[in-house]
Amino acid sequence: MGLQIALQRQPRLVGIAMFVVSVIAATALVGISEVYRLQKAQVEAANVANDYARVLQQNIERSLSATYALAALVQQGNGRITNFDRIARQMLPFYPGATLMLLPDGVVRNSYPLRGNESAIGHDVFKDPARSKEAFLAKETGKLTLAGPFDLKQGGVGAVARFPVFLDGAQGQRSFWGFTTVLLRFPQTLDPARLASLEALGFNYELWRIHPDSGRKQI
Repeated sequence: MGLQIALQRQPRLVGIAMFVVSVIAATALVGISEVYRLQKAQVEAANVANDYARVLQQNIERSLSATYALAALVQQGNGRITNFDRIARQMLPFYPGATLMLLPDGVVRNSYPLRGNESAIGHDVFKDPARSKEAFLAKETGKLTLAGPFDLKQGGVGAVARFPVFLDGAQGQRSFWGFTTVLLRFPQTLDPARLASLEALGFNYELWRIHPDSGRKQI
């Protein structure tokens, strides 16, 4: 009798065991599926971020190249650019979000557009503790430097690219003329990269760097 009872209960236990195993297996499959889904989403986000970062970098580099074009004009005019406003107005559509400036002897003398940058006229970057480091570095190395992002004297946030210009003297010696400069305002400089469209795709984003002086993250 006891044997019969045991035999009758065994199929029921087996059924329960199979149910438990199936639940565990289903849970494991769901867990694995979720891991794959997260991994796929991370890869997709990384690819999108790389694409937008590449576009952003190309736009910024194109804007920085304006310093070379202005430098060539300064050298061609032996230290002068006649009709700077007209020339800068024609150049600006190729450098979205940029402001073009001339700084003979390191002092801002010309800016296009001028509106919104009036307070920068007459500013001596060599005498500004917050700006002089990169200015002296550009003059000493003869290379383009990029400073910022930081708070601008004329308001807002921006980065400044300075290219040192040297002129050849009558005796063949080179003399420092000053800087051709491109001011990149944020967030206007980012507009051509259409970063706002990331939100429409369901992504959150931030742009940041490690500040060279503080060592802290700057967004």
